Amino acid sequence: MAASEEKRAEREARKKERDAARAKRQYERLRSHVVTCPACGAEALDHMTKCPKCGAALTPVGYKPMDEKRKKRIRAVTYTVGAVIVVVAIVLVTIFN
Repeated sequence: MAASEEKRAEREARKKERDAARAKRQYERLRSHVVTCPACGAEALDHMTKCPKCGAALTPVGYKPMDEKRKKRIRAVTYTVGAVIVVVAIVLVTIFN
């Protein structure tokens, strides 16, 4: 009985170690994406365009916003495909009813 309790305690200890190591890796991964605001010194993620504390403009690191022309083209294609799907669904419903 004592041996099974020791094994369970060992398993729990190993699980706690794995969880701690996982938490440390996640924290380090998050810290690699943190930048400091040049205006107020607050920390912000590297993809943000405004500081969450003071609202100052930040230059995103490794992130380039999509240009408006491409965004409009994607939106137009998406709406067209959606409209075609709706029309096909309506036609199929009327045919099979």
